[in-house]
Amino acid sequence: MNDNKKNIAQENKTYIIFSPIYVIFMSIVFLYVGIIGLRPWSIVMPVVALFYIILTTGWIVYKRNNNSVLLKYVLMVPISILWLPIFLTSHTLSSFAMLLPILIIIILYSNLKLILVFGSFLIISVVLRLFKDILILDTPLDMISAHIQVIAITCALVFAAFLVVKRIKNLTADLVTRVSETEEAKEVQEKMIDGVVSTVDVLSGSSVELSSFVSDFADSASSISNSMQEISAGASSNAESIQEQSVLISDIREKIESAVKISDDIEVIAKEELAFVDEGIITMGKLKSSATTVNKNSNQVGSIISALGERIKSISTFAGEITNIAEQTNLLALNASIESARAGEAGRGFAVVSEEIKKLAEQSKNLSADIGTVINELLKESDLSVESMTELNNASNTQEKLIEKANEIFSDINNKANTNSKYIRSVNAEIDFIAEANDKIYSGIMEVSAVSEETMASAEETTSIMQEFSERSSQVSGLMGEVNNSVKTLRNLTE
Repeated sequence: MNDNKKNIAQENKTYIIFSPIYVIFMSIVFLYVGIIGLRPWSIVMPVVALFYIILTTGWIVYKRNNNSVLLKYVLMVPISILWLPIFLTSHTLSSFAMLLPILIIIILYSNLKLILVFGSFLIISVVLRLFKDILILDTPLDMISAHIQVIAITCALVFAAFLVVKRIKNLTADLVTRVSETEEAKEVQEKMIDGVVSTVDVLSGSSVELSSFVSDFADSASSISNSMQEISAGASSNAESIQEQSVLISDIREKIESAVKISDDIEVIAKEELAFVDEGIITMGKLKSSATTVNKNSNQVGSIISALGERIKSISTFAGEITNIAEQTNLLALNASIESARAGEAGRGFAVVSEEIKKLAEQSKNLSADIGTVINELLKESDLSVESMTELNNASNTQEKLIEKANEIFSDINNKANTNSKYIRSVNAEIDFIAEANDKIYSGIMEVSAVSEETMASAEETTSIMQEFSERSSQVSGLMGEVNNSVKTLRNLTE
């Protein structure tokens, strides 16, 4: 809505700049017509006054609301109504050129309906003039031919204006649609990236928590190993120390149960970590699909901009046709000057009007040249847009490569997480083995207090197992360090 108002305001600004020039020029023409006596001053002065009233009304409307849709009618409708009786009662067809600048204003507004209405009005007016000259004035055949040429020129102008405006509106609507689709795909892509970042944060937190559990687990293993060494040292003492050893074994049992619980928690966290990694892989797949869609839409927008450049070139062709029409009008004015010269003094006024037609034709030709200049600028901007779309495509391709790299990192994390899960299951098996050994040690102490050497051997065996368990814990800590490094790498890629 805001863009539409800006466009209307810009069109109205062009109208406000053009309308004083048009009114001043037409005032000079009518004053000259009054001076040479082609029209009585009783008609010339009111017409000139009406021109300035129309101009003043347009300025008032523009000052109150510069994006008013009614502004274009302030000049077009009154002047068209004022022009019709002047054209029907004029001695020549030169007054037809009075409305050509109005047609140019309508083209600037890009209103198809208004072009059809105004064009129909022009054609009907020229046809009425033809019938009037034939039925009432008994016009010669050469003048009838001039009427027919004016009708043909009018039809060509209206048709060309209609085609130009229609093509511009179609291209604009298509381009707006494609840009809207590209923006929606970009929003989806940003949401996907936010999801990946969130997943990475959760995975990072889980990795830190898992590292903490492994560290606590290793501390518990170290404590168990120390306890078993104490058991081995006290096995050679007398039977009174067996009770104390039983208490120590009970403490060891509690620590093993705590270690089992920690190991179970680690296994749950490992499963959650695998789930997060899987979710990250799925999210990266969606992100890749979204990036592909953005790349595809970018290519489509580039194609549309290229097509827009081709159609602007076709508009340049229409501007050339308008120039040809202006040259034909100039030729008609020349023919009219020749005819007026033949008529002598009686055709003097006709020669003056013919000269004015020639000036208007030159102005139309100049305006056509200006349109060509604007079209060339549009072509340059279209080329710049194509270059920008090419850069966007390159950036999109780079993004796809980064997504592929992120997928590889996720796959690596997934593999390491699976390996980590296997190590955790191995640790659980070792803990179960330790628990069984501890039960045997406890039963041996309670049932055979005299067999201290056997108890010492069991304690040494348990110490060896705990050392192996400590080594396993160190390996798990190393794996968790690799997981944390992978998470940091992934976070750097998503930032």
